[in-house]
Amino acid sequence: TEVEGNFVGFSSSFPINYGHLIHDHLPVVAWLISIVPPTTRFILHYDPDEFGNAVAQQVYGAVDPSFLNRVLWVKYNEVVHVKNGELTVIIPDKVPTYMGTSFMKPLRKWLTTNHPDYVNNPNRDHSNGIIIYYTRANAANGLHGRVVEENHERQIINHIRLAMARHGRKEHLHIFNGYHNGKPVSIDEQLHLFRSATAAIGPHGSGLANMIWFDFKRAGSSCDERPKLLEFVAGLDSQIQHPVDGQYLGYNFLFRGLPIDYHNILYASQSTPTTTYIHLEALDLALDDMWGGRSE
Repeated sequence: TEVEGNFVGFSSSFPINYGHLIHDHLPVVAWLISIVPPTTRFILHYDPDEFGNAVAQQVYGAVDPSFLNRVLWVKYNEVVHVKNGELTVIIPDKVPTYMGTSFMKPLRKWLTTNHPDYVNNPNRDHSNGIIIYYTRANAANGLHGRVVEENHERQIINHIRLAMARHGRKEHLHIFNGYHNGKPVSIDEQLHLFRSATAAIGPHGSGLANMIWFDFKRAGSSCDERPKLLEFVAGLDSQIQHPVDGQYLGYNFLFRGLPIDYHNILYASQSTPTTTYIHLEALDLALDDMWGGRSE
């Protein structure tokens, strides 16, 4: 493929995986948009996922449809020859890419510029907002295991409902696995779902990467107003290890530059890479801390 003009090219790990596209790709592209001239075009990787979906186009289009006009999409092993211009290639030095604060600031600006304040929108589906429990049982992105055992998951959801009542939470509890009526939920639907959420709870996985769609505009009013995340992650007691850096690696490492109130629970010792458990007592403590505040 031959093109003319100025281009910047970037790719990172698992470009057709929804979660990795969000935390390894999207923040870098947001940063690049903030530093290159508006006439510079982008060369980005494209291949359909296992469902035949053009995930990259859907994600970038959900953030900013006008950005798609600046992108030249290429597939694996496709060669691009840039003529009469400059080509800058960005190569990540670590996978996954730990964005920290450097890339998250441009991403937050890009998101808030293109999307309204959804939590305070009177036309949203639930007037009090929602709390999301992410289940990996039959999930659209559950190929890497870490599925909470079925009976145990019912206990977890019941404990969440009890904690909501205990703390006077008026939100609707929504159980999310990436599907609706047997079909994968669209990126736009996931965006609006998580944008109306005050909290998300569940095991580490691509479904929780949707926290990127939280409404961060309201987070600036106070720390208490920040959207909350309670994530189940691997610890030394379980047989589960993160494939990159071992135990304790959660989204708080990848998204720590965003105004989210992070909480973690470690998997219990009987957890395996395929089937997981947590301590319900730890869940109760974490929920009380998340919704009741820390005692001085």
